Amino acid sequence: MFIKMNNKDLFKKYKLDVLNKIDKSPKGYIDDKIKSLCDLINSREDMFTLSTCSGRICILEKNDGKKNSKWLFVTHDLIIDTKKIFKIIDNYESNGFLEFRQESVIMHIVVKDFEVASFLMNIAKISGFNKVGIIAFKKKIVIELICDIDLVIPIYDLNDNNSNSENNKLQRNKLIEDNFLNYLILRANSNLEKSWNIIKKIENNLAKY
Repeated sequence: MFIKMNNKDLFKKYKLDVLNKIDKSPKGYIDDKIKSLCDLINSREDMFTLSTCSGRICILEKNDGKKNSKWLFVTHDLIIDTKKIFKIIDNYESNGFLEFRQESVIMHIVVKDFEVASFLMNIAKISGFNKVGIIAFKKKIVIELICDIDLVIPIYDLNDNNSNSENNKLQRNKLIEDNFLNYLILRANSNLEKSWNIIKKIENNLAKY
């Protein structure tokens, strides 16, 4: 659908069409930590959300090609029970490769025109988003906001199967020590909290206008 950004009726119609669609994300609903901000954005006449994530901590199993990758663990909250993470790794037996990932807030927002785009990007920058830009503008103007406070660490690799001893194989291919994994969990939790603070900042700054 082509939108003339100076046509308020077309923009409003497209906004309603998008916001009335079924949420196709794995969760099926907006993350709690970002819902209030999304509600504020969607209450305005000059912008609306396309997709958002408040941040998450995951363990990703990677195989040959993106389609063969899968999440073994995902949370949008802080990790309190570290035993869950250790259990996933200790019980892992497939021939894949595990990554510990912490990803911060990311938002895609459609705006009515370039004046609104400039306004929103300035608000985002002073709020703490460090990757801000226009990623589409022909059919619609889409702003991408990213809080680039992430961790991506390889933690397990079972591709080398030369050992006759299962225990030796597992020990050799566990890429990090337990105390470092504990550190990663603490760091990931801290990064998520920083990300959530930025969500609060942009909501407070946006609410002033």
